[in-house]
Amino acid sequence: LVSPWMENGTVLNYLEIHGHANVDKLLYEVAQGLLYLHSRNYAHGDLRGANILINQDQSACLADFGLSVISDATFSGSSTRAGSIYWMAPELIDPDHFGGKFKTPASDVYAFGCVCVEANLRSETYPVAMFKIVTGTRPERPPGMLDMLWQCINTYWVDDPAARPATEVVVQNMM
Repeated sequence: LVSPWMENGTVLNYLEIHGHANVDKLLYEVAQGLLYLHSRNYAHGDLRGANILINQDQSACLADFGLSVISDATFSGSSTRAGSIYWMAPELIDPDHFGGKFKTPASDVYAFGCVCVEANLRSETYPVAMFKIVTGTRPERPPGMLDMLWQCINTYWVDDPAARPATEVVVQNMM
């Protein structure tokens, strides 16, 4: 599969060069992309800033579908370990403790919460913040992040995948 060249690079590169004025628009577009995938029973499986590209119209496009899986309870395919640990839902890191081992829309919602933080932080502070998430704590709210978005993010990365909002709710939250 060959896609068009995305001259603006990743969302992180784009925000570093152009500032954060339109970060909310870009995150909304990412949420819409997830909704599209989830409505077709696919989970992305590796959502993170490096896998979100910005096209010539300054719109976010999901990329790197190498780890995407059919999201169906009867599917016994891709399990936990492939992907980027800083964005990985707890049930994928420790399936015995959290009761899940497959990438699902709920694990994508978790990763989306991480992407929201990633997109609102300077790149050099993100690994420290994400290490906290992996160890079961949460990073502090990024400076300038709206209260409403922070409250939503805290529902996206709850440990229980069944307690995370549906992707439709995530899209509504981002409007």
